[in-house]
Amino acid sequence: PSWFIPQLLELVKAHKTKPSYVAARIAREHNHTLLYTPPYHPELQSIELIWGRVKNRIARRPADNLTDLSAKLTNEFERIKYKHWCKYYRRVLRFERKYMAALEECELVDEEELCAEADEEDEE
Repeated sequence: PSWFIPQLLELVKAHKTKPSYVAARIAREHNHTLLYTPPYHPELQSIELIWGRVKNRIARRPADNLTDLSAKLTNEFERIKYKHWCKYYRRVLRFERKYMAALEECELVDEEELCAEADEEDEE
């Protein structure tokens, strides 16, 4: 049979096993819940801000080879101090508060209610 890309993607999606993460398994075993930040929001990840700092400092004086790059990375990570982590943590908190304030202003919609309304419209 001739398959189109959307059909093939659905077929793959139906048969693809979900990834299993060790951290999630350990959390479940100990009755903990993992909370994830939204994708594509590096401003909510302190480590991303630290990594950005390191990359910017290295970009000012680029490495000549892999050995040099390794040395520069090690040096820059060693320069990261407690005060830097605190600074970036506070920045993340500011973004979190901003997002939470915006969320409070949003009217949340119950998905089941929305779907029920859509079903009723389809029946008409």
